[in-house]
Amino acid sequence: MSGQTIWARALYGETSQPVFGALAHLLDADGATVRRMFTDEQGRVLFGTFEATRHRVSVEMLGMATETTELFDAQPGAIVRRESSACAPVRSR
Repeated sequence: MSGQTIWARALYGETSQPVFGALAHLLDADGATVRRMFTDEQGRVLFGTFEATRHRVSVEMLGMATETTELFDAQPGAIVRRESSACAPVRSR
């Protein structure tokens, strides 16, 4: 398959420590979920290889604000890595 390998990593915004067990969604350009997986102990998730097209990654964790990347694309054969360091606690008002 000629496509792009997509990695993502979730980090706590205040400490840059990995977010373990966050639910990461690979979304297509229209916002539909292509794949969802949980992050590992290092905050990483490997979504796999997909046809070269536009995607975004959304990461959610109980008690934390959901973070979504901007749309990104890559050339066939490229490896795409996205890091999110904006996972922050949801504050009650």
